[in-house]
Amino acid sequence: MTRLLTVNVSRAVSSIGHFISPVAKRLPIGDLSIAVLGHSGFMFKPADPETAKHAVREFLQTPMDWYFHLAVRTSLHRRVSLSSIDVPAMFVAGVWDVLAGPKSMRTAAERMRDATFVELWGTHFIAMESPETVHDLLMEFLERVDAGQGVVES
Repeated sequence: MTRLLTVNVSRAVSSIGHFISPVAKRLPIGDLSIAVLGHSGFMFKPADPETAKHAVREFLQTPMDWYFHLAVRTSLHRRVSLSSIDVPAMFVAGVWDVLAGPKSMRTAAERMRDATFVELWGTHFIAMESPETVHDLLMEFLERVDAGQGVVES
């Protein structure tokens, strides 16, 4: 159901995005905007609102129809085979990510020989919501790879 809703919203916005983009580029992104986004369900409260303001401002500089065009095209694309990839990998997903959800990330990890999957409480913007946790996971992953241990699936 979430996928259907996401794809259909993406289709609608991709067709009207060229009207939205000039307005979106000029939106004032301040404390109130970040607070509203942080309670929207699309993004949870960021750990550092100042960094989130900057990220959202930059995000809004790309034409809206482009983002949603990508979402629609991605939904039409067959799954890519990952079984021949023979390097360590880590997939991190937010429980509430409607764009690259935990099921997709989990099954991607399962299709690789040396991959692990971690699910965190958050959204597609998990790196802004839980930056310390994401950083710690990345550092642990790099230490295991550097030590030649590869990744142990969790």
